[in-house]
Order: sequence, then C-alpha cells, then structure tokens
Amino acid sequence: MEWGVCCMKAVREQFDDANPLLPWGACGVNPAFDFEKADSPSPSVNASLGWCKEHCPGYQASTAKQWLQPLATWVIPALTLLILCSVGEDGRSKDQKWPFYSLCYQIKEYIALLGDPSSAICGAFAELWMDALMVRDLTKADTTSARVVLGVAMIANQTEMFTRDPALIFRPQLEEEKQDLVEVSKSIPQKEGSVLRERASHSESPAGKEELLDSAQTPLDNPTFIASLETGIKTLLKARADFINGVGVPVVLLLVTTGSTFHDAYLQLGENDSAHGLAYGIWYSWLIILAVLSNSYIASVNPGVANDAIGKLVDLHPRTVPLRERVRTSYDWKRWADATVNQSSSLNYTHRPAYFYLVYLLGQTLAWAMVAFVCSCAAAISYSTPTIGIGCRSFTFMLYGALSFVLAWLMVLRTWIASRPTQGRTQKPLTAKVLQYVYATTTIVNAFVLVFSTIAQLVGLFRSCLCTHFGSLSDPIELSTGTELSIHKAKVTWLPVGFVAYTGVWIVCVIAVGFRMFNNYRTEKLMG
Repeated sequence: MEWGVCCMKAVREQFDDANPLLPWGACGVNPAFDFEKADSPSPSVNASLGWCKEHCPGYQASTAKQWLQPLATWVIPALTLLILCSVGEDGRSKDQKWPFYSLCYQIKEYIALLGDPSSAICGAFAELWMDALMVRDLTKADTTSARVVLGVAMIANQTEMFTRDPALIFRPQLEEEKQDLVEVSKSIPQKEGSVLRERASHSESPAGKEELLDSAQTPLDNPTFIASLETGIKTLLKARADFINGVGVPVVLLLVTTGSTFHDAYLQLGENDSAHGLAYGIWYSWLIILAVLSNSYIASVNPGVANDAIGKLVDLHPRTVPLRERVRTSYDWKRWADATVNQSSSLNYTHRPAYFYLVYLLGQTLAWAMVAFVCSCAAAISYSTPTIGIGCRSFTFMLYGALSFVLAWLMVLRTWIASRPTQGRTQKPLTAKVLQYVYATTTIVNAFVLVFSTIAQLVGLFRSCLCTHFGSLSDPIELSTGTELSIHKAKVTWLPVGFVAYTGVWIVCVIAVGFRMFNNYRTEKLMG
C-alpha cells in the first residue's frame, strides 16, 4: 500500500462544498513538499479503522531514506555498544573440538543481554559498587598481604568461586612446597635425604597434602609469594582495556548523532517517521548505560588475561561469568576477601544470608526501572504520534519492559533456588531445571520482541492500518502527516520526552564514569 494514496482516497470520498480539499494538497504527497519550508500545517484527514483496512490493505514498504537513516543513526551504533558489553567466557571453549563453539557461546550471551537487560545492568552496577567497597577496605588495610587479597578479589570477581574454603584459593602453593622438598632431598647425601624424600612422597597423597597444608605456613605468610602476586596484580591493573578508545569514543559519537537527530526532528516538526525513529533511539538507549557500566569496573581486562598473570598463584576458575551473574560472584569474592583478611573459618558460598536476596531483588528492580524509564519514554512518543493510541510500536515498547521485569525477578528466584541445600543429590532439583527453561524461553522471546520490532520498523511492516491503532473498526485514523496536531505533539511531547530520556541516561553514565575514575585512582595509589 501507499499511505499517501490511501490518504487521497479518503479525501476524494470526503470532497464536497463544505470540505473543498484537493487530495494532493491535503495529504502532502507532492515530492516538492518540505516540512522545513512548509508555511502551514497539513490539513487533518481522518477515516475509520474499518475503512482503512478495507481500502488500504497491506503495509507501506520503506524507501531507501526511511530505512537507511534509522539504520545508520540508531541501529548500527546500538549494535556497536552491544558488542562492547562483556559477555564473559566459557571455560570449556578451549577444550571443544567444534571450531564455532566460542562463537555460538557469544551469540547466546548477546541474545541474553538483549532479552534480560535489567540483570546485566544490575550485575555491572554490582561490580562497580563492590569495587568501591574494596577501595574502602584497601584504605583501611595495614599489611601488604591484606592489600593483595583485596586486589585478588577485585581482579577475580568476574569468575566463579572454585571452593568453599577461603584458604584453598591459594592451594597451588602446596605443589611448590612439595617441589622444594624434592629439590632439597636431591642436594644432600642419600642417607640424610631419605627422610625428606619420604615426606615428599607422602605429600602426593590426599592425606599428605592436608597435613602439609596444616603444618606449612600459609602462602600469605610467604614474602616471595606475596611479592609475586602483587606484581601480577599491578600488571593486570596496567593491562586494563582503555576506556576512552574502547568505550568513550563510540559513546561520544552516539551523543553527537543524538544531537544531530534532535536537530533534524526540530526542523521537521510533525513528521511521523521522525517521531517513531526518535522513539526507537530512546528504546535502545539502555545499551549506552550498559556499555559504560560494563567497562567501568576495575577488572576491565580481557577474559583469560587474569589467569595468565596470576593463575599460577591463585586457583581461578576458567569460566568468566556474564554480566547477569556478577551480583552473585561479586558478593562471593567480597566475602572471601573479608574471610581471608580476618582469618575467618570456612564459608559456604552456596549458602547466602536472606538479606543478600532482598538487596539483590531491590537492585534488580532499580536496574529494571532504568529499562522501564526508556521504554516508557519511547512508548509515550509513539502513543502520542497521530493516530493517538496504542499501536504496534507503543505496544512493543511496553511488552519489552513488562517481560524485562519478569526476567529481573525470575533471575533472583533462580539464584535462590540454586543455593538451597541439595541434601546429597548431585543433580539439579526439578524446580531449578523448570526455572532455567522458563527463564531461557522468556529471554529468547523478549530478545525476539526487540529484534523483530526493529526489523518491522525498518522495512515498513508497522506502516499499516492494523499497526496504526489497536481499537474498534469505528475508531478514527489519521491518514495525513505534518498536521497541526502532529506539530503540537512534537513540541509538547516528542522533543521534551526525548530530552528527558537522554538526560537521564547521560546522568547515569556520568555517575558511573565518576565512580570509575575515583576507584581507579585510589586503587593505583594504594597498590603502588
């Protein structure tokens, strides 16, 4: 269908002495029509939804300008920011013979980011907050070993916790103790070295290792171990990804693009395509927050770098968890650091206090509020674009926000169920499996909502009578564009809501960057 042709059909049927509008003048279909130079608004042309479906079936395909402009302005920058977000690394990737295993893992995690943005934002915020707590503890630390432990926690909080015993994180040091015994026994006469050789042989057994762990000094009492670990941590701090080149430049370019788009929208007041394009740009703006947050924590190094630097000293898990799981891992590593510094007894890291889940739920809700904010702003613009009412675009924005809320709370429930005692069972309980499948399915559906809506907007599927307004067949439909009502809505809704949305997004980003600068400055100063 052609929307302008449909508008002219309606004008022809309504043409009489009381309504002497000419079709080509009323509908603004003249190729020479320019919104910037128009002397007066286009007249309003209304028809019922039933008439529109009968006389104008199908949809209007996008012209080259209609799909290229939003693609270059919003979609490609959003994809760039998505790629900059951390998705972690599966520790099994190196062991898989299938060459595309790592690629499939990354695609799966990017789908999870699009489907559950609230959990990813909450995880990134959790890491940033834990960094601030670690910096506070670094300020109070009075020994090198305490500072090293806190440094390890900041570097490793992207990974799973291997063990429930804080002392066993440094267990590889046992192998060095055993090798020392072997080397010493070789350097002395046969008769005198027999005892040491027997001790070295005994240390290979599980019981011998436990005895050696109990009898030997802890690694944190070894100056050589501490010095080596401190050097590794300093190396990692220097090897962090450059924030300006990695994230700052793309975000600033997007800011410039946003300013240009607002300028164009101001010059084309009342043009419906510009309004919907602005709505989609606001919808994607949560990616700006996520990209900045996920690159603002202290341990912003590529996966695997930490293991190469300190893997021989610290028993690190090979899996780097995605952002949505980092509330849990950040909390576990913070508890490990506190227990190690204070020389506390063993902790069960699968059992977390009830207040953790309450705070987790609050954090997920606040993170969802950021997603809901941009979804609401986008929906408000599309809703107020004539025809005023809920259509495909505004419904999509609200549906995405609603599913994001469900997933945010479901993530907390999954974590709580997974931490419950299994009573000796090795397999996951049925409830945990069901929640896992429900979460995965809902995440895929929500990601599909975002991707399909974007494609539909680009190709023009939403330019149809069916998607213009959800209502009865007798409801009036606006068929013209650039009308007095459209210009009024542009002035009082489209542009103000757009400014409010992006102002809120950039305020969050400035706060995150401020946290990053402070944490990095204090860490580098305290760690030497």
